[in-house]
Amino acid sequence: MRKWIVTLVFFGFFSLGFCSNHIRQSITIGVGPINELSFSIGEICLYLERDGLQKRYEKDDFSTFYSIMTNEDAKKIVAYIDDILPSGIDLFVKLDPPAGAYNTGFTVLEPFPKDVVVNINRVQGNMLQVSYKLSSNDQAIEMKPQNKTVTYLLVDM
Repeated sequence: MRKWIVTLVFFGFFSLGFCSNHIRQSITIGVGPINELSFSIGEICLYLERDGLQKRYEKDDFSTFYSIMTNEDAKKIVAYIDDILPSGIDLFVKLDPPAGAYNTGFTVLEPFPKDVVVNINRVQGNMLQVSYKLSSNDQAIEMKPQNKTVTYLLVDM
């Protein structure tokens, strides 16, 4: 019995001596699409008070910043508001573009998607300015403060 155990131990060590000093392993890897937008602030208050001498009144807000990251080409950011505004009142938005892209200037928001930044290709941008402008003309009716939601989407061109 002792011979048998010694033989097993000997062959066990002997076979370790023939182990290779390298090994190959096949690994499948991949990276899926990364398309992220994030904004720095959740709520903004824009309130207009007109005096009788002005035909148009505007209020600006520059307190919001956004970040973008994508590993894809031919993307754009579109924006829309959840509900139509009363006649004579417009809400505009302008996003500073990341490197290589361009914005469409101040764009009036409506209840359907509109391009605000186009020609986005594999980029990471941080602390990019979001500018809002609330505007009314002499035809605007009084409107009590209302919550409106602006939605931004990063989509294919």
